[in-house]
Amino acid sequence: MENYTADIPALDPLASGVNDSPAPPILAGLPLNVEDIAAAQNQYTKRKHFHKVNYATQDELSAAKRRHIQVEMEHATAGAVGPAWAAGLQAALDNLTQVTNDTNARLQ
Repeated sequence: MENYTADIPALDPLASGVNDSPAPPILAGLPLNVEDIAAAQNQYTKRKHFHKVNYATQDELSAAKRRHIQVEMEHATAGAVGPAWAAGLQAALDNLTQVTNDTNARLQ
Protein backbone atom coordinates (compact mmCIF):
# COMPACT_ATOMS: atom_id res chain seq x y z
CA MET A 1 0.00 0.00 0.00
CA GLU A 2 1.25 3.47 -0.86
CA ASN A 3 1.66 6.27 1.69
CA TYR A 4 1.42 10.04 1.68
CA THR A 5 4.82 11.60 0.99
CA ALA A 6 4.14 15.00 2.57
CA ASP A 7 2.11 16.54 5.37
CA ILE A 8 -1.09 18.19 4.17
CA PRO A 9 -2.33 20.42 7.00
CA ALA A 10 -5.97 21.20 7.62
CA LEU A 11 -7.14 24.62 6.45
CA ASP A 12 -7.77 27.47 8.84
CA PRO A 13 -11.44 27.98 9.67
CA LEU A 14 -13.35 30.51 7.60
CA ALA A 15 -13.14 34.04 8.95
CA SER A 16 -16.94 34.29 8.72
CA GLY A 17 -17.25 31.46 11.22
CA VAL A 18 -19.50 29.26 9.06
CA ASN A 19 -18.82 25.53 9.07
CA ASP A 20 -17.30 24.33 5.80
CA SER A 21 -16.92 20.67 6.93
CA PRO A 22 -13.16 20.90 7.45
CA ALA A 23 -11.05 18.10 6.01
CA PRO A 24 -8.69 16.59 8.58
CA PRO A 25 -4.92 17.07 8.41
CA ILE A 26 -2.91 14.36 6.67
CA LEU A 27 0.49 13.27 7.94
CA ALA A 28 3.29 12.04 5.71
CA GLY A 29 3.68 8.28 6.02
CA LEU A 30 0.00 7.53 6.54
CA PRO A 31 -1.56 5.16 3.99
CA LEU A 32 -3.39 6.80 1.08
CA ASN A 33 -7.10 6.97 1.79
CA VAL A 34 -9.73 7.84 -0.83
CA GLU A 35 -11.85 9.36 1.94
CA ASP A 36 -9.24 12.14 2.13
CA ILE A 37 -10.01 13.05 -1.49
CA ALA A 38 -13.73 13.13 -0.72
CA ALA A 39 -13.20 15.29 2.37
CA ALA A 40 -11.01 17.78 0.47
CA GLN A 41 -13.52 17.89 -2.41
CA ASN A 42 -16.42 18.42 0.00
CA GLN A 43 -14.64 21.29 1.75
CA TYR A 44 -13.72 22.91 -1.58
CA THR A 45 -17.32 22.56 -2.85
CA LYS A 46 -18.71 24.15 0.31
CA ARG A 47 -16.21 27.00 0.11
CA LYS A 48 -17.21 27.63 -3.51
CA HIS A 49 -20.81 27.99 -2.37
CA PHE A 50 -19.85 30.17 0.61
CA HIS A 51 -17.73 32.37 -1.65
CA LYS A 52 -20.76 33.02 -3.88
CA VAL A 53 -22.72 34.28 -0.86
CA ASN A 54 -19.78 36.22 0.61
CA TYR A 55 -19.08 33.88 3.54
CA ALA A 56 -15.65 32.87 2.18
CA THR A 57 -12.94 35.06 0.70
CA GLN A 58 -11.16 34.37 -2.56
CA ASP A 59 -8.04 33.43 -0.56
CA GLU A 60 -10.02 30.92 1.52
CA LEU A 61 -11.50 29.42 -1.64
CA SER A 62 -8.09 29.23 -3.32
CA ALA A 63 -6.58 27.52 -0.29
CA ALA A 64 -9.26 24.81 -0.45
CA LYS A 65 -8.66 24.30 -4.16
CA ARG A 66 -4.88 24.01 -3.66
CA ARG A 67 -5.37 21.51 -0.83
CA HIS A 68 -7.80 19.43 -2.89
CA ILE A 69 -5.31 19.32 -5.77
CA GLN A 70 -2.48 18.40 -3.40
CA VAL A 71 -4.46 15.44 -2.01
CA GLU A 72 -5.38 14.29 -5.52
CA MET A 73 -1.77 14.59 -6.69
CA GLU A 74 -0.56 12.41 -3.82
CA HIS A 75 -2.97 9.71 -5.00
CA ALA A 76 -2.24 10.22 -8.71
CA THR A 77 1.53 9.92 -8.31
CA ALA A 78 1.51 7.01 -5.85
CA GLY A 79 3.79 4.31 -7.14
CA ALA A 80 4.75 6.39 -10.15
CA VAL A 81 8.02 5.21 -11.62
CA GLY A 82 8.87 8.26 -13.70
CA PRO A 83 10.01 8.56 -17.30
CA ALA A 84 12.43 6.02 -18.77
CA TRP A 85 15.23 8.59 -19.11
CA ALA A 86 15.09 9.18 -15.35
CA ALA A 87 16.00 5.55 -14.65
CA GLY A 88 19.00 5.84 -17.00
CA LEU A 89 20.10 9.06 -15.36
CA GLN A 90 19.76 7.53 -11.91
CA ALA A 91 21.86 4.54 -12.98
CA ALA A 92 24.57 6.87 -14.31
CA LEU A 93 24.53 8.89 -11.08
CA ASP A 94 24.72 5.72 -8.99
CA ASN A 95 27.72 4.58 -11.06
CA LEU A 96 29.42 7.96 -10.71
CA THR A 97 28.83 7.91 -6.95
CA GLN A 98 30.37 4.44 -6.70
CA VAL A 99 33.45 5.50 -8.72
CA THR A 100 33.85 8.61 -6.55
CA ASN A 101 33.55 6.56 -3.35
CA ASP A 102 36.09 4.00 -4.63
CA THR A 103 38.52 6.76 -5.62
CA ASN A 104 38.18 8.50 -2.28
CA ALA A 105 38.76 5.21 -0.44
CA ARG A 106 41.97 4.57 -2.42
CA LEU A 107 43.25 8.08 -1.70
CA GLN A 108 42.90 7.72 2.06
